[in-house]
Amino acid sequence: MRFQISDLIERSQHILEEGSGAGDPNDLLFTDEVSAWFRISTAWLEVGRHRDYGPPFVKIKGMVRYRRGDVIDWLRQISTKPRTPVPIPAAVLREREKRKRRA
Repeated sequence: MRFQISDLIERSQHILEEGSGAGDPNDLLFTDEVSAWFRISTAWLEVGRHRDYGPPFVKIKGMVRYRRGDVIDWLRQISTKPRTPVPIPAAVLREREKRKRRA
């Protein structure tokens, strides 16, 4: 099972409360520091940078860094964002109907 942004959204409030966000908001964090803080893989953050999800980052001399304050703001934003329900595929709905008829 792959880790998805919805998993992080559900845990975002807990991540904010656990104290890893303590420190100067201008601290520049490495990718591995943010992944340890979020308890996710560095690959998830790396892919997120290319696919436009995940916390905001800056590049300094070609190296990726995350400002602690930006990461905290992003976590707050996703923790309060209303979630849109994911539509159930038609094939799944048809299968459910078949099961109901059999019962």
